[in-house]
Amino acid sequence: MQEPNASRSSVPASWIIAAIACAVALVAITWLVAGRNNGGHDPDMQQLMSRLDALESRNQGSRPNPGGALPGGPAGTGGANGPLGSALGGQMMTPEQAEAQNKERLRTFESRFSQEPADPAAAKVEDDMLKGMTDKQLAAAEIVPKDPDVQCRQDTCRIVANFRSSSDASDWAVLYVTLMGANYVTSSQPVFVRNADGSTQMRLFASRKPPPGSK
Repeated sequence: MQEPNASRSSVPASWIIAAIACAVALVAITWLVAGRNNGGHDPDMQQLMSRLDALESRNQGSRPNPGGALPGGPAGTGGANGPLGSALGGQMMTPEQAEAQNKERLRTFESRFSQEPADPAAAKVEDDMLKGMTDKQLAAAEIVPKDPDVQCRQDTCRIVANFRSSSDASDWAVLYVTLMGANYVTSSQPVFVRNADGSTQMRLFASRKPPPGSK
């Protein structure tokens, strides 16, 4: 008698989610290039990036954000101060309130990062993450970070780079974490700061993946 479900192999759900995320990321790059050729940021692209963000968040598991999420700040790659996130608590904020909240988030993240113990072995991770920024898949999006810098401590990596606009910064953050950074970090929180020349500086605080073999 044949036993039902006997010796039936199955594909882990995490593999399926990762494959879908990679496929959506490739489609996202195509949309990014097409959107820039049209001279605008297509609304369909925003929806696609939101779906990609959700897939990436599901794939990264339940590891908390660096130092814990701020009140009102969504988990994952999103943030309450840019296109990847939403207004605090779903309420509309004035520009002054949004700017004040943004500065407070940045101060909090920088403080937590500076208090973390240093990691003597972080140099290789930092170098690999910088090299990943020149990957051909990421370059296809035609978003070039200016003056990128990566610093890693015991539990968190901080990525700093300048972009032409906030939309460039947010799109690049999603693509980088999904395509490249996922090898080194899990959940992440970006903070966007407008520079005096109209460009945008992104500071991305991301939880590091535990070393292979660790529990």
